Amino acid sequence: MIGIGEVFFRYESPINDAVTSRWDAMWWALATVSTVGYGDIVPATPQGRLCGFALIIVGITFFLSYMAVLVSVINSQVAEETTHIVASKSDLSEILRRLENIESRLKEK
Repeated sequence: MIGIGEVFFRYESPINDAVTSRWDAMWWALATVSTVGYGDIVPATPQGRLCGFALIIVGITFFLSYMAVLVSVINSQVAEETTHIVASKSDLSEILRRLENIESRLKEK
């Protein structure tokens, strides 16, 4: 992001009145990579637009990667919880079987 912001600054600052400092370029890069795109700074050159395209791809890729990790963590937790529930049901079934056995023995006496 910093590298693309620097390239953006070099191509845009001579032409684009909105890009007066490297901070402006970094602000644009951050807004673009996060796919927010405030619109206060807009590329005026083909090179600037190419930088924007690259940052959008990077931003979407990072977002999708983050979501994949998040979904994986949630799935692991759900699977672990399901395992505990199945084990508890098995234990309860065993307890119920034993109680029924005790009841039948008590009825016999």
